[in-house]
Amino acid sequence: MKLTKEGNMTEPTNSKDLKSLKDSKALKVCYFFTNLSYYLSLFCFVAVFSMLAADGLFGVKVIQYMQLPIEVTYEDIGRTLPLDQIQSDGIMPVVGFKNITLDVSNFDNMAQNMWIPLILLIGLIYVLYLFRLFLKTVRENSPFAPENPQRLKRIGYLVTAAGPVAGIMNNIYARIYMHYIDLPGATIEVAKNDYAYSIFLGLMIIVIAHIFDIAVKMKL
Repeated sequence: MKLTKEGNMTEPTNSKDLKSLKDSKALKVCYFFTNLSYYLSLFCFVAVFSMLAADGLFGVKVIQYMQLPIEVTYEDIGRTLPLDQIQSDGIMPVVGFKNITLDVSNFDNMAQNMWIPLILLIGLIYVLYLFRLFLKTVRENSPFAPENPQRLKRIGYLVTAAGPVAGIMNNIYARIYMHYIDLPGATIEVAKNDYAYSIFLGLMIIVIAHIFDIAVKMKL
């Protein structure tokens, strides 16, 4: 125990506790998978960028198929069946399905529309990069470093915006390419996804960032 200037008794810092935090298995696993995700995202970025560059500069049709974020609901399942589904006795046909694969090899300038997912991928790489820096300070027993609150706030803002942005992108893609699909007797609707989890998670990270900000100021 030691006496502070205000006369309050505080517990001394235990070096064993700091060491146990640094050697935490959960922290090591989290740091490992964060690094793995970060480098895999970088690899995906380079691969997609190379394909887009090959298509745009050299006219090479590298991107052959694209999955559309749409849902097909059949009006008359007795008359119209999904693609290769065959109706027989005792077998009910599929009512609907998502993520229809569209052959885009014959479409011109198709690769231009892939730049939007590439921008979203850059955002993911940036989030992973900030989280790596945050985890690194935690491993060095400095979780309340002055830079961490700002890092967490940026992560929170990006995670909060990720859900609505993905929803808008899905609507755009569905409406651009849905007329390329010929499914008689079917109506096509944009898949309804719940992005509340993304918004809630982002707001929680922002709240934690404010707590870290207060802790840093108290430490100083």
